Amino acid sequence: DVLRGHLSRFSVLTLIAQMFDVKVMLFGLSANKLTNVYTKAAAQWLLNNADAVTFREEEAIRNLIHSGISLPPYTLLPDAAIGAPQPLNGRGREILKQENIPLERFNRLAISIRDMSWRGADIHNWYLNETAELINLWNAREKHDVIFIPQCSYDVGTSVTDDRFWAVKIKEQTDCKEKVHIVTGQYQYEDIESLYDEADITVATRLHGNVFSALRGTPVVGLAYEDKVSGFYERMNMLDLCLPFESKADDILVKLDEVQLNREQVKSKLSSELSRLTNELDGYIEIALKLLT
Repeated sequence: DVLRGHLSRFSVLTLIAQMFDVKVMLFGLSANKLTNVYTKAAAQWLLNNADAVTFREEEAIRNLIHSGISLPPYTLLPDAAIGAPQPLNGRGREILKQENIPLERFNRLAISIRDMSWRGADIHNWYLNETAELINLWNAREKHDVIFIPQCSYDVGTSVTDDRFWAVKIKEQTDCKEKVHIVTGQYQYEDIESLYDEADITVATRLHGNVFSALRGTPVVGLAYEDKVSGFYERMNMLDLCLPFESKADDILVKLDEVQLNREQVKSKLSSELSRLTNELDGYIEIALKLLT
């Protein structure tokens, strides 16, 4: 939709900035393939009128070129969330105590879900059902449980911007509900990140569920509902940890078991790749400073 979402918002803000002779930097862009002629025109205008353009994954660049967009000079930089301040040690456990979620764990799976209704009712319901089935397969094992970690809870109790809404719906479909925990409070980003310390492995649909879990050294399997998710893993040189969104519960479980078997190697790779990308984050500051001088 050309008149809704980030593209229109960025275009309006760019136009306002130009009216007041203010420089515009497009910060860590992502992009899917474009099909609508008006969307393509808006994207081309936005890119042409920015003073600096940065992307956070190669896939976005390939998608725009595939869509016939002529790219201005740009810089490829990591997802800026990688450089966010780290949470306090032990904060995740404090939150679990507040939430009355058991601290003791043996094989705890963290799940980061998101609303998928914008993909249509059939896909959305399939996603909910497959997530419930994955939970049932996981919890059928002895000393296994699940924790839903909400990345987004902007509008409390709504289906689009509160991940807890769908966590409750999924839990209702599961067996062994006592082994399914939902973080119900609203927390700042560093608190949310700290919760991944309290899991052994993660499966994440939301991009920053993948990023936060990786930052905490908790092995993670991504579900690429958009190219930005697979793009993150490409930047990490760990595409083997990212599955197609259409993956069934059985296939996700197989991948989780594979990652668990190679846990220490995965953690080491996560650490080294994140360290490499963190060192590139100053590029955002350098570009901004050039625009200001």
